[in-house]
Amino acid sequence: MNTPVIVVTGPIASGKTTVAGVIADDAGFLLDADTMANEVLEEEEVKKKILREFGGSVLTVSGSISRRKLGDIVFSYPEKLESLNNFLYPYVKKRIDEEVLSILGRVRYIVLDAVLFFQYNFGFEVNFVVVTKAVESVRIERLTKRDGIEIGKAEKIVMAQRPLYADWEKGDVTINTDCNMEEMKSIAEKIRNDFLNSNGD
Repeated sequence: MNTPVIVVTGPIASGKTTVAGVIADDAGFLLDADTMANEVLEEEEVKKKILREFGGSVLTVSGSISRRKLGDIVFSYPEKLESLNNFLYPYVKKRIDEEVLSILGRVRYIVLDAVLFFQYNFGFEVNFVVVTKAVESVRIERLTKRDGIEIGKAEKIVMAQRPLYADWEKGDVTINTDCNMEEMKSIAEKIRNDFLNSNGD
């Protein structure tokens, strides 16, 4: 049994997670690359590398890696963000590959929510790529509300992803999420249904 794999990708605060959830619905198996990357951060080998690179200031009181503290550093210095992504890459790729390959043939379809999809060379076939987008001003506003951060920090995070814009042009279909929530969900549902129908589902 073939298990179609749909990837939803795009910049931060572009509605990616919402769209991925709609496309997965109740029938698809949803995987969140960001969640798996967070789990990788707690692997002992990865943790040691991060501490060597960024120092103990990125730890929480309990001794875990603080994503907020780490983000404060890497989104202020593009070369540090690139360095972090480069050494996390093989660990996150391995985790996602293993997860996807373990469920192929066992679920109706898989939806992978992955902001850095085009930077990975996954060991499984991807059948369809959906890209979410929204203008930077909208995304900055969403970030300040969602994460409770200042505008200046939100702007740094958004600008740090600009080098990825060209990759996001490679998707099969793009959803502009500057619209209201109901319209966004309706568009995502249509894309999901059209894809599944075209694949004989």
